[in-house]
Parts: sequence; C-alpha cells; structure tokens
Amino acid sequence: MKNRHASSFKTSTRVRWVEDEKQQKMVTESATTSETLLEGELAHYRVKDSYSLHWGTSTELMDFQVISAAKKAMIFIVLLEGKLDFSYDDLRFEINACDEPVGVAVNLTKPATFRRVVKKDNRVTKLKIVLPIDWVTERMGRNVMSKRLSASI
Repeated sequence: MKNRHASSFKTSTRVRWVEDEKQQKMVTESATTSETLLEGELAHYRVKDSYSLHWGTSTELMDFQVISAAKKAMIFIVLLEGKLDFSYDDLRFEINACDEPVGVAVNLTKPATFRRVVKKDNRVTKLKIVLPIDWVTERMGRNVMSKRLSASI
C-alpha cells in the first residue's frame, strides 16, 4: 500500500459496461467520444439488498484512471493473474499476482472515492466479493443473539 499520487493517465468519472455474445467491455462515456478501456469474459451475481460477486478475466486496452463512488462495505479481492492498482480515498493498494495469487480485504466504514488505474496490456483474472456493511452487521447481530439464546437455555 502506498499513498495516492497524481496520475498522468486520462481520467473519467463516467464509464459504462457494454456486453456482446462473447465478452464485456468497460467504455468511457463523454459527450463527444467513447473509448474501450478493457474487455474480457466477466460475470457478476448480485443478491437483492445483499452481497455481490464479480469475477472473470479481462485485458486492459489503454492507460486510464477510473473514478467512482464506493458505498460502505467489506470487500474481498482475490487476484489470480495480473496487477491491480486501486484506492479508496487515500488508502492505496498495488497488488501483483504475477508469481502467485494474492488477496486483500478492505473494510469501508464510510462511503469513499474509488480510483482504479487501468494499464495497457495488463491481463487480470480476479474474484471480488462485496458485502454491504448493513448486511454484515444485521447477520452478526442475529448470530450473537442466537448464541446468547442457546447459551441461556
């Protein structure tokens, strides 16, 4: 982890996902142009008002810095291939799975600005699990209550 520093990469606060039969693409969105940032075989699964899973393999097509908002959540990332450079506010992560898989866990106790650096020719295979803080707290509370009830019987 390192402190955030200024990037010379192009930056976009608006991106969208485009799907075709074989792959998904992350595309920048502006009033005049549209550029593909990455493409690959990606999937996601979201349980309503609950956790979400994101996984797959993508190839980054240009140097770019994506900026978006992140909600309060516990986030687990398992990187199987490639490199990731991202941050939440001033907490920066640079992880590298070129030699072996690596993982990271992030606990966002408040909403944060998310930044991800996309680097040309970087091939990434990863799994990301996002657990909303409220969802985790609710389940921990139930578990604690269940243990108290069973201990008192």
